[in-house]
Amino acid sequence: MDVTGMLSGLKGKVLDAAHFDILKSAYDLLNQNLEQLKSNNAAISENRDLLQEKIERLEKDNSSLREQVKKYKQLAANTAMVSNKNLSSVETELLIMFKQKDSLIISSSVYGPLERRSKIEFTNAIEDLKKRGFISRVFHGQGISDSYELTHQGQKAILTLPNQ
Repeated sequence: MDVTGMLSGLKGKVLDAAHFDILKSAYDLLNQNLEQLKSNNAAISENRDLLQEKIERLEKDNSSLREQVKKYKQLAANTAMVSNKNLSSVETELLIMFKQKDSLIISSSVYGPLERRSKIEFTNAIEDLKKRGFISRVFHGQGISDSYELTHQGQKAILTLPNQ
């Protein structure tokens, strides 16, 4: 039996009509509040479930992305190593020259040791190093010899080369 039914049974016996109406409206408000709280609780529970699903999905995506990053880091490390292994002798000599001079920029005027190489070999080596991303051309005004700058990837590559 609900509270309103009990109050109805007491009306006129223990409670007068004024007190009955006050108590009845108070209990009616409490019942409305209780129903609203139940509705809010259901909505919160549903939101919690949706958020939990989203968390699980994001954790799975995060894990997948971490694995991809790990693979790409390994691939990048392997690429640098493989790239160094596949260097021609002229490319290697050019990079060793950067290392020996301890300079990030070298002008073509200091390529003296490579003069024994043909112009075609030298030009081809420069182009291959540019394609690998090891060096980039530094532009100067007219009449100034070409200069090449060692890129970050090139700096990493020369660290694995032997000193000569």
